[in-house]
Order: sequence, then C-alpha cells, then structure tokens
Amino acid sequence: MDSILKNIGWVGLGLISALSAAGVAIFGSIGLGKVNSTLATTLRSAIMAAMLVALTLATRQLQPAFRGEASLDGRAWLFIVLAALAGAISWLAYFAALPLGLASK
Repeated sequence: MDSILKNIGWVGLGLISALSAAGVAIFGSIGLGKVNSTLATTLRSAIMAAMLVALTLATRQLQPAFRGEASLDGRAWLFIVLAALAGAISWLAYFAALPLGLASK
C-alpha cells in the first residue's frame, strides 16, 4: 500500500483529496433533501468505517494492532481520539449547514 501511495505522490493524492471533497459537497447537498443531517452523517460515517476496516484488513495493517505490535502508545491514541472528535464535529456542522446555504438551492 505504501508503495502505491508513493507512486501516486503528494500532488496526486492532493488531487484525489480535492476531487473527493468536491464529491462530498455535491452528493451531500443533493442527498440531504428530506434526511436529517445527523442521521445522514452517522450513516456516512458507518459506511466509511466499514470501507476503512475492509481496507486495513485487506492490506494486513489491522492485524498488528490486534496483536499489540503496532506503535499505538498513549500519545498516539490521544491524538487519534482528538482528531476523530474534531472530524465528527466538523462533519456535523458541515452537513447541518448544507441545507441552509446556497448549495441546497
């Protein structure tokens, strides 16, 4: 997996990120018509989690964590949790704002 990412490079990954973020905005504004934004964000998050778990299992990155071989010390966990909370708050606010803004019109 790391070799694939290195071959794509930081510019390629940045472009993939930008295009994906644009897709989030477009699909999110289209799909939120009559759906509660918190429910929609929860469902998106569950789908993303399933995809990421499948990817880490397929690339054998999750097994070392289960065996205690990954370098996940207390500091790493702290920042993983803080980043997750910040991301959740960001997405909740983002998708709550979509139906209120011009993107929904």
